[in-house]
Amino acid sequence: VRVRYTMIAGDLNAAQLHIRYIVRAGVSRDGTPGRAYDAAGDDAEVGQFLRRSAGDSHQFRLLVSAEDGAHLQDLKPFIRGLLAQMQYDLESNLDWIAVDHFNTGHPHTHIVIRGRDDNGHDLVIARDYLAHGIRARARALVSLELGPESEMEQLRKLVNQVAQERSTLIGRSLGARATDGVLA
Repeated sequence: VRVRYTMIAGDLNAAQLHIRYIVRAGVSRDGTPGRAYDAAGDDAEVGQFLRRSAGDSHQFRLLVSAEDGAHLQDLKPFIRGLLAQMQYDLESNLDWIAVDHFNTGHPHTHIVIRGRDDNGHDLVIARDYLAHGIRARARALVSLELGPESEMEQLRKLVNQVAQERSTLIGRSLGARATDGVLA
C-alpha cells in the first residue's frame, strides 16, 4: 500500500488529471479503459465525485498492490472490504472511488479518498495508520481470502526481495538491527 496526501485546495485540475490517468485506456484486463467503482456499485460517476470534491483542501491517493493479487478472482470485494475496515478504524464514512489496473505484471488498484469526513470536516488520518495500519488491514484481508502462507511461499517471497531496488522486509529488518546505521 502506498499513500499520497495531495493538496487540491479547491483546484480540481490536478484531481481531474489524476482521475484521467487512472481510467485511461489499456488498464483493464481486456485493454479497455478502467472503470471507476465505489462502495455502492461497479460504475461510479467520476464527474460527480469531482464535483463533491470541489471544496476539499486535500485528497488521499492510495495504490494497493497485494503481492498475491493475481490469485484474487476479483479485486473489487477486497478493495471494498479494505475501505469498509478503514471506515471502521477511522470512525467515519469515506467518500471514495477506485479503479483496478491489470496493465502490469501485478494487478493493483488506485483509490482516491475525498479529504472530508462524514461531518464535513477535513479528514485527518494519523501518519502511523497511513504508513502501517492500512497495510496491516490489507494483509489480513488477503490472508482471509487466500488462506495463510505456507513456509515455502514465505521463503520464495524473501528470495524474490533480494534483487528488488525498493524498501523490502529484508531491508527493514536489517535497518531495525542497525545501530547508528551500522550492522554489527
